[in-house]
Amino acid sequence: MKTNQEADQFLAQTALAFEEQQLVRLTFSKPSPSAEGLLNLYARPVVLEKGVVLSCTYRYATRDETKNYGMAEAMQVFRALLGEQFLNADLMTTLGDWTIRYSRKRKPQLIKKAATHQKPLLSAHNHEKKRLIKLEGNVYLQAMGITTASGELSAAGQRKYRQIDILMRRSMTSPRTVSARVG
Repeated sequence: MKTNQEADQFLAQTALAFEEQQLVRLTFSKPSPSAEGLLNLYARPVVLEKGVVLSCTYRYATRDETKNYGMAEAMQVFRALLGEQFLNADLMTTLGDWTIRYSRKRKPQLIKKAATHQKPLLSAHNHEKKRLIKLEGNVYLQAMGITTASGELSAAGQRKYRQIDILMRRSMTSPRTVSARVG
């Protein structure tokens, strides 16, 4: 692909936003015929054990593929896709929003707008599940075989624990649902 000033500016803003932890989201859209079934590419920063990386979701018609890239590797991938497989890309940061659009003749246009997000959406890859019933200190869960003696969820009790949690959530939102099932 030929290099152009607009694409270089767009990718430089992407790298700067990532390094300063201001990157919210990067979206590639408007696939060209050479995209071979690829509809979109969504990238967002996530925290993994090895540090902050870009989680890239490749959206196809029937499936999604997710790959994690470091910034240097991501820039190579983005440079190859921009203007070739995707004719539109949107960069959202807390500093501003940038859009690069390619015409049918592959002439780029870079547009800068005011920021739409105030905080970066940096998130951990593994989320702690929010459960209504805590595992620690619940003797009745151990008596039912859901937890072990150390208070950890046993392999055999995972399904039952999830059922109890769902039942508790439903009872908090709709009292008639629980009374109809119990009574």
